[in-house]
Amino acid sequence: KKRDDDRRKKDSDRRPDEDSDKRRIEERKKKEDDRRRHEQELQRRRDEKRRREEEERRKIDEDRRKEREVERKAREDRQRKEDDERKEEMEKRRREEWKKHEELMAAKAEEENKRLEEEAKHREEEAKVMRQQQATLNVLRVLQKLSKATPDNLEACQE
Repeated sequence: KKRDDDRRKKDSDRRPDEDSDKRRIEERKKKEDDRRRHEQELQRRRDEKRRREEEERRKIDEDRRKEREVERKAREDRQRKEDDERKEEMEKRRREEWKKHEELMAAKAEEENKRLEEEAKHREEEAKVMRQQQATLNVLRVLQKLSKATPDNLEACQE
């Protein structure tokens, strides 16, 4: 009996140590589990934060891209409008120059016609003067012949 009692006593003495060891081991495991859960939670939070930051960056990048696209389209529209205005201005200038050219050509044609008319008048007047001079010469010849006329050469003067 004594032996049994000693054994029990030893067992009971050991038990608190074993229980204590078990508790320590359990506590360690619990702490490790808690640490692991805590680390997992931290990692999950970090991942979530990274995901949110990435989404924000993507959203900002998308907004910037859209802004650049809008600006590019505005520049293209502005450039197209300026090009159209330049083309219209060039066309207007070309039409004005063509009109001036036509007016100049018409004025030149009119001047040429006037010059030709004046030349024709001048030639006509010269021809008239020439005919008058010729007629005068003919009259003078006839008068000269008549002044030289005698009864003998009267028939020859009449020719």
